Amino acid sequence: MDSQFAAFSGTDRVYKDEVFNGSNVAAIFGGVKLDLRHAKFEKDTVIKAFTLFGGIDIIVPDDVKVKLKSGFIFGGLSDDRKNVSEKGKYTIYIDAAGGFGGITITDKPEK
Repeated sequence: MDSQFAAFSGTDRVYKDEVFNGSNVAAIFGGVKLDLRHAKFEKDTVIKAFTLFGGIDIIVPDDVKVKLKSGFIFGGLSDDRKNVSEKGKYTIYIDAAGGFGGITITDKPEK
């Protein structure tokens, strides 16, 4: 499991044909983008995401299931996926929390 952290800054992590084994993601007064569209999955994985006065974007592939759990104060979790799959072989469990910030789950990058 790897970690992504941004404080008063931003960071992007793109998986290109790498095995994804989960991640701890935190953004405090900053932003993190985690792009999993080209990641390889060998098992179900967990993403623990926390934001405080920041934002996190998680871009997931179309062929995995996503299960969400969240708790926020003056913020929220947005599931903006267009292709919601329940037939994927593997599941990404996203445990999201924060305050005064937001986390977005999508299957398409911003233009």
